[in-house]
Amino acid sequence: MTVFNKETSWNRRGKPPVLRISRNGHIRFSVEAIRLLGLKLGDAISFMIDERDCKIFYFFRDEKGMPLKHCTRGKDGVCGLQVCCRPLGQKLLDYFGFKGNKTFDISNEQCITEKGKMWFVLKERTHIPIKWRREAA
Repeated sequence: MTVFNKETSWNRRGKPPVLRISRNGHIRFSVEAIRLLGLKLGDAISFMIDERDCKIFYFFRDEKGMPLKHCTRGKDGVCGLQVCCRPLGQKLLDYFGFKGNKTFDISNEQCITEKGKMWFVLKERTHIPIKWRREAA
């Protein structure tokens, strides 16, 4: 027998940290991703592609990067942040071979490249929303 109550039921606030890329140039980090990565409003980030591997791209804090701006606001005041750059959004999606907007799962894992430590986005970690949520939207 299974008991459902506030301690055993699914927590609706338990959303995964994601990065959304749109063809019109919005590269959005969710509120959960901001918390996980420790990014802040005004942080500048850059993206890097390694042409030898078309299944991954990298991003990192960089003084010469694009500043993160407000996107959404969570209930506790933490903001989702975004970079707005149409050519960049299109290049990243084209690099992975996607024709439309995509959402990717984000983790706090970093790898060491010739440019230092960077976070990365994998093509295979495309976020697949729960079916009933997709139909409700």
